[in-house]
Amino acid sequence: MKIFLKALFWSIGFEVLLFPLLLGGYIGLPFLPYLFLAFHFPALCLLEHWPGLAYEWIPMVLLQWMIWFLLFAAFLALADKLRGEHQTGRT
Repeated sequence: MKIFLKALFWSIGFEVLLFPLLLGGYIGLPFLPYLFLAFHFPALCLLEHWPGLAYEWIPMVLLQWMIWFLLFAAFLALADKLRGEHQTGRT
């Protein structure tokens, strides 16, 4: 349960940190929204099968957040497992 809470925290934090990239086009930095789209490319690839959702921001961000959550959960679970093996001396 602790790993899932950490993954939730990190994935939400990562999405929140990416949000200003989307707004960068409005302050005169036109390349920042493209960087935002680059970070959300896996979600765009998955959503291309549903053309109505491919151009909506909310489904794309929610799907990418779920992808970040699963990646962070897997990474944290693997790190916890490796840390436990290192402390007990198992290989």
